[in-house]
Amino acid sequence: MPFATAIGGMLFGYGGTAAFAPTAGLLTAGNVALGTMAVSTAMTTKAQSDAGKTEKRWQEYNAAISEQTGKAIQESALHEEKTHRKAGRRHIARMIVEGYSPLMLEETAGEIEKDALIIRRGGVLGEQKLKSQAVTERGKGAFARRTGRWRAGATLLSGGTRMADLYGSSKGYW
Repeated sequence: MPFATAIGGMLFGYGGTAAFAPTAGLLTAGNVALGTMAVSTAMTTKAQSDAGKTEKRWQEYNAAISEQTGKAIQESALHEEKTHRKAGRRHIARMIVEGYSPLMLEETAGEIEKDALIIRRGGVLGEQKLKSQAVTERGKGAFARRTGRWRAGATLLSGGTRMADLYGSSKGYW
């Protein structure tokens, strides 16, 4: 059996040759296009699904960074508050040594306390803002994941419709 006939027999049915491929019915241009379209649809579907998953992972990462940054801001504010109070106590001690009036000492202590509370509040608000941002980012990630799934489903339906149309056209159904 000649080599071309053997290949033709494997690809195009027993007794066929490569010269008769278009008439063999297995590797027609329509079938090749249909197969290519099926592979393309599957690859696009996978890519869209993966894009949604990747976006969700990025949003989770961003949310974790926001939460960590919020904690760092809160810890920094607590440290700054503690440092401010300590400096305030030293300042009041100097004022006592220098003989300031009790009214002036009380007023200064009140200002130091007020400033310390403002520092603490800034840390709390900064942390709350970043926690809220983390929640928003997680929501965006979940939305991106769902969107990826919907796009993948739409691609499957669209690709299936195109393949059915191509198949029907190649068979002369419409």
